[in-house]
Amino acid sequence: MRWAKFLLRVSLVESVGIRWDTTTSTLGARVQGAYSSERELQLRSRRFLMRYLCRRASRCCVCAIAGRMLIARPAWSAVMSQLSSQQLKVFVPARDYAVSQRFYRALGFVQEDEVGNVTCFRHGAQCAFLLQDFYVRELAENLMLHLWVDDADAWWQHVHDIGLDAQFGASVSAPEDRPWGARDFTLHDPSGVLWRIGQPL
Repeated sequence: MRWAKFLLRVSLVESVGIRWDTTTSTLGARVQGAYSSERELQLRSRRFLMRYLCRRASRCCVCAIAGRMLIARPAWSAVMSQLSSQQLKVFVPARDYAVSQRFYRALGFVQEDEVGNVTCFRHGAQCAFLLQDFYVRELAENLMLHLWVDDADAWWQHVHDIGLDAQFGASVSAPEDRPWGARDFTLHDPSGVLWRIGQPL
């Protein structure tokens, strides 16, 4: 319990700069002092916490785990800062693989590599997804993708002109201005996957 209260006090000091009352804890009395800045207080509080956890590690396994996590945190952050990412692609299920391929080609996506039962579809340099010959209704009907475009009305007009709803039974809504600062419309693919195609207002 003392350890938990101590952690809470340290987190308060680091988050909002609260100075401890020396009457509440002997640990608090050790940390409180005349520091040149709140930043110095935060740094000293963090160092004190790490030393305290290390001393308690031999008596409490929880302290040992928390102490190791805090001590290893800078090294882990350094590793993460060296990692990079290039692209994120979502797997989209298809109830009828061939029909879904035709649907996305008609919508304007370019069909790229097909390996086994997975096909990559792309639009532009940054928008891509993987269509898979796999279908679970609960997955498809609870999956929503957001396509950010320059002109949502032009996309809606394209969908209307090619008769995507008539060809594939797709459900299409009219474009609307949304309270979150976007203008968009919704489109369901033949498998029930919901697409929200929009632009910033």
